[in-house]
This record gives sequence, C-alpha cells and structure tokens, in this order.
Amino acid sequence: MMAQNLASILLDLELNDLSNFTLVPQGIMKATASSNQNGEEPSKAIDGDTSTMFHTDWNNTTMPHWLDIEFATPQTIDQILYTQDPAVETVTR
Repeated sequence: MMAQNLASILLDLELNDLSNFTLVPQGIMKATASSNQNGEEPSKAIDGDTSTMFHTDWNNTTMPHWLDIEFATPQTIDQILYTQDPAVETVTR
C-alpha cells in the first residue's frame, strides 16, 4: 500500500528548473533507513552525487521500507530533488 502511494506521488511530481533550488547543506543532514544494500548506504541518498545511490536490502521484502533524513537545525523544505536510478525506465506501482 505505501509503495503504491509513493509510486503515485512520484508519477505526479512536477519537473522544475534546477537553477531555482537552494540546497540544504549536506553537513547538517544525517540519513538512516530500515535497511540497505551493501555499498548503497542511506548517506548516499543525500550525498549530492548522481553516480551513487541508496537502496534497501534486496533480500528484505518486509514492508514498510523507510528513509529518514534528520537535520541538525530546523529547515523549511518546499522542494525535494529526486534522481531516479538510470537503469530503471519507469517507477512501477
């Protein structure tokens, strides 16, 4: 159910010009997750490097999966930049 909701949200996202983004400094963020694949740690979800990725453990099929991003100081977030794995053509429902 939650995966279907996320897929629906991602499919309805609006694409924006990246020049309008003000990024949260990486040094004040910490990422944790329900699980991760070796080499695809939660910190890679927020490292700003599009050649790395975060992924939950492929063998963990127990739902829900989650990714938590903690900020050292309060932040106002009005946009999220999501880069899809280039090996995946579409977000599946």
